[in-house]
Amino acid sequence: RWLTAWPSDTYYDKQLVATGGNRERRLVLSQVPARLGAVFDPAHSGVFIPTLDRAARTRNFRDADLVAELCEAAVNGGVPLERIGIVTPYRAQGRALRNALIARCGRATAQKVVADTVERMQGQERELIILSLATGDEVFLAAVAPFFFQPARLNVSITRAMTKLIVVGPTVSTVPELEDETVRLWISQYQGFIAQLLRVDL
Repeated sequence: RWLTAWPSDTYYDKQLVATGGNRERRLVLSQVPARLGAVFDPAHSGVFIPTLDRAARTRNFRDADLVAELCEAAVNGGVPLERIGIVTPYRAQGRALRNALIARCGRATAQKVVADTVERMQGQERELIILSLATGDEVFLAAVAPFFFQPARLNVSITRAMTKLIVVGPTVSTVPELEDETVRLWISQYQGFIAQLLRVDL
């Protein structure tokens, strides 16, 4: 229910509701590295980690390495690889993510994790979803805002998670001075979304 609350209010006129046994489920790992304790705290179903590279555009190697570290921790804590999904807006970041997973976990293991663009993840669900937004450069972000902040894309990304959503992306502390009021609204929605997640700085 914690994961459905924001998209339900924002996109579904409060009609998206978690029910039954899934309503109270949380991701509980058997072990967690101390550095990632806050990220995998079962009390928080949604976590936001600010991007580690504020100059990155469509590919962010530092964030990719972090995502691979998160996947390894989740697996060591008891989450099957096939129950983890990694979503990104960019194909270039998808490649960086897959390479980071191969480097940390080995090729055979890495292939069990779905790491792909938003469009390819539509219709699928995973226990743990990591959303790697890649972009840290806010000037570039303003230029690609109509693509990056599109509600349909954000909605698909955040509603794939069954018990845990981790977002690694830009803070967007201010809304760029854009002429398009609709895009400004989308950016405000993104700001509101990450504001209700637990922020963890790594």
